Amino acid sequence: MSKFNSTLIVVVITLGAILLGMIIWAIVVVSNSDAPVVITLPQELTRIAAQAGSATPGEDELPTSTLAPTVEPTLFDSPTETLAALADTAAPLLPTDTFVPTIAASATNPATYVVQSGDTLFQISLHFGITVDALKAANGLTTDAIFPGQLLKIPGLGTAVVLPTVTPTFRLASTATPAATSAPGLPTSTVAPTVTVAPATATTAVISVGGLGPVIGPSPTWSVFAFPTRAPASGPTKLGFHVTLNSGGILDYVAAVRPPVMKGVDDIGFLKDVKQLSPNTITIGRFVVPQENIGGGDAAQRAIDFVNEQLPRYLQHKDYVNYWEGWNEVTYPNYEWYAQFEAARACEMQKHGLKAAIGAFSTGTPEPWQFEAFVPAIEAGIRCGAILTTHEYGAPTMYLWWGQGLPESYGHPPVPAYLDRGPLAGRYRFLYRDILLPRGLNIPLVISEAGIDGGAGAGQRPGYSNAQGWMGFWDYWGSDLGVTDPTSFYVDQLAWYDSLLRQDSYVIGATIFNISGGSSWQSFDAAGIIPKLTEYALMLR
Repeated sequence: MSKFNSTLIVVVITLGAILLGMIIWAIVVVSNSDAPVVITLPQELTRIAAQAGSATPGEDELPTSTLAPTVEPTLFDSPTETLAALADTAAPLLPTDTFVPTIAASATNPATYVVQSGDTLFQISLHFGITVDALKAANGLTTDAIFPGQLLKIPGLGTAVVLPTVTPTFRLASTATPAATSAPGLPTSTVAPTVTVAPATATTAVISVGGLGPVIGPSPTWSVFAFPTRAPASGPTKLGFHVTLNSGGILDYVAAVRPPVMKGVDDIGFLKDVKQLSPNTITIGRFVVPQENIGGGDAAQRAIDFVNEQLPRYLQHKDYVNYWEGWNEVTYPNYEWYAQFEAARACEMQKHGLKAAIGAFSTGTPEPWQFEAFVPAIEAGIRCGAILTTHEYGAPTMYLWWGQGLPESYGHPPVPAYLDRGPLAGRYRFLYRDILLPRGLNIPLVISEAGIDGGAGAGQRPGYSNAQGWMGFWDYWGSDLGVTDPTSFYVDQLAWYDSLLRQDSYVIGATIFNISGGSSWQSFDAAGIIPKLTEYALMLR
């Protein structure tokens, strides 16, 4: 080998070693650079929650995540766009729509569809590719009448619940100061700014099923000055009346509005007139009966005995009463026992061609851990054609403690606050969105008593301690809240509450307590609000 060739080989080897070293150096630099990382939506939400959890809130304030200043609310069409925006801001994600996930159906028994406002049997049959006759046969229907929130079995689709779904979009929380608003009869007040997901020591979800994420807040404040804005909702009113004696122009309201639900207690016969004026109105009846030895004896047998005792009266009004409540406001019972009682009552009623309204819980009850024990009654109620009822009141205003969570109860931990519900008004959302909807248990709901009741929050709320119904708070509303028109003020509260109900398809409606010709419930008498409530209801059409 010549000397020249040997030198050439040495040069080539040296250059190759240098090139290899440069490649290795480039790889190391790139691997340690700040190149963008592909991240999933769940990962980003976890990161945000972790950042929020790094701060320690004070005792008297609700801390919020650090927001980029002067950021206006921005809508994004996809999580990808949202994550791109999050690269420049620490604002948390908040859902702009209330949504419920569709639960996949199995391949055997009929699925259950939740009827929406404006639905007809013909439209539903076309959607699922079946005949109207098959749909009616599967549900035991003899007419084409259906109502929003009703559960219809869809033969051939499986055992799951089929719900309309809304694909959620996301927005960045804003630091902008909201515009001031004023409620009728109230002095102008500034609406509380949007509260974002607050730091918490415990892990909390940023977005929950069917609603806003939980917000760990301070102890409930008793202020009644911050009138909530109405929730964005669609469709007609869901407000009817609770009647103990037909009087005060209630049938005029029915004729004009055709409300989704009406309830009669003892005075049941007027519901026949309701059905004639508004055939699609759901009617609920209840007879006042002794409520003795609750929790004693065999629950199922006592339920059967209860139905048999009331059966002659039920059958007398069968043609114009859709559902019958049993016991009323059974407070802090053995919920396992009460669940067995209500389950047996619902199915025994069905044997006689009747339908039950189960529950009838009092305001502020049950606690979620108690309602968990009542779930078997919900399951049986769905099988046997029942609905669920509960009561929701507030005082001195319906929105007392709005946006607060549920406190610790008998050793059970507190429930975080949500921005779209409260421990009194809107309490049903804790039960449905946290317990029933995730299980696919979409039993129709009626708030069978609603309004102002001084017993709600007694001992803790502001206002006159001895006041009862809405009329008992007129002086307080005037002196402390500056209200000059108490009727308009009450109707505006009811309209706000109605906006919540109209957001939830599983809610049939609420009956305002009370229409009565006697003196027993004089301060509750709602006859005086009928003209203004009628005007409000007709505006929604």
